[in-house]
Amino acid sequence: MFKQLIYLISFLSLVAVLPAGATETEKDQRKFDYFFYEGLNLKNAGKFDAAYDAFNHCLAIDSTAAPVLYELSSFYVQLNRPEKAVEMLKRAVANSKDNFTYKMALASITRNLGMYGEAAEEYEELVRDYPEKEELNYYLADALTQAGEIGKAIEAYDALESVIHAEIQTVRPVGETGRGFQGDREASG
Repeated sequence: MFKQLIYLISFLSLVAVLPAGATETEKDQRKFDYFFYEGLNLKNAGKFDAAYDAFNHCLAIDSTAAPVLYELSSFYVQLNRPEKAVEMLKRAVANSKDNFTYKMALASITRNLGMYGEAAEEYEELVRDYPEKEELNYYLADALTQAGEIGKAIEAYDALESVIHAEIQTVRPVGETGRGFQGDREASG
């Protein structure tokens, strides 16, 4: 009851400071922003019940807000409701297709839940979108192996190996031999 009273007072004080000429969408956006940042503050303060309520209030204002869906997914993981967490992350990814963090979270949770086929699909997309992140090839290969797609897993490991090999070649070209510490001592003295 006390929590609800605080939210009501917060909401009324927020509405009281809105300019008279503000449109309904501006008012909703301000309410959304207030409750979202309040939810983050409460979460950081360890007040998880109140943070959960604040994020749900945001979701009532805008059910497509990817940051809210992402935040709520972490609560569902902690509440041991992984299916709901996956649902929230899928919605977050659908509403923010270019967000690496949301995609990675979805791929990770589906992999951890044994949904290897779905995880592999997410990792394949991540590898396409972020080829410079070589660790994604490892996660993809692991998900494919677990899904029983050994041929594709080998291709992912090969891709990982070629990326690592290319990095080694950039650091030290083929044919170059280092003298190591002994050679350095001989040259200096």
